Amino acid sequence: MNEEMIKKRNKRLWEVIFILVLGCCLIFTVCGFSYNIFYGNNIFNVVKRSSLKYQLWKVGYIKLYGDNIPRGENVQDIGVLTKDRLIEQNLFINEDMIYYDELVVEIQVATYQRKNFSKIYFEFDQEDGLQEVFEIDASTLKDNQIIELKIDMKDAIEGYCKMRIYSDTDRGDSAVTFYTVTETPFSRFVSIDGERQDRNLLMKVYTPWYADPRW
Repeated sequence: MNEEMIKKRNKRLWEVIFILVLGCCLIFTVCGFSYNIFYGNNIFNVVKRSSLKYQLWKVGYIKLYGDNIPRGENVQDIGVLTKDRLIEQNLFINEDMIYYDELVVEIQVATYQRKNFSKIYFEFDQEDGLQEVFEIDASTLKDNQIIELKIDMKDAIEGYCKMRIYSDTDRGDSAVTFYTVTETPFSRFVSIDGERQDRNLLMKVYTPWYADPRW
């Protein structure tokens, strides 16, 4: 077999391979479009949804349920949170919150501008419903930092949820503190060491954009 015939054979072989690859791509493309159209996710809806998700992410969209914003002199701290103390705050879980996959609770903490070697616990408790505990290493916190707690809502039910905050340290010089405020738009009171006060924790409750189950 001379060199010219070898070149022609190789050329035909590459042409066949190219046609096969192109055919496979076309088959996958057609199947993909058919699947999307069949399930109502045509290319226009996919592009529109992706664009909307990007815009929501860009602006940091949230669905706000409550924000205890400090106003003037209505802020005070609770003192050092040692293990013999307990903060209790009621949160009302409504149907709207349950619809979404996640609820975020943000709470401001103060460290007395020092490094504290203790653990802080955030417990969310609903009878026959939501049960979740977060453990935070106080040594990782900065003064007046916002602690972000992301709560999985799959077991949540409508009604009140008890939020408890406590610590594992008996040393006052290694404990953090939290702020309470008056004139807040949600949750009528906070209980500190069993004493009910007409105040609320300095906190924020919302649903982030990505928690919508339709995504």
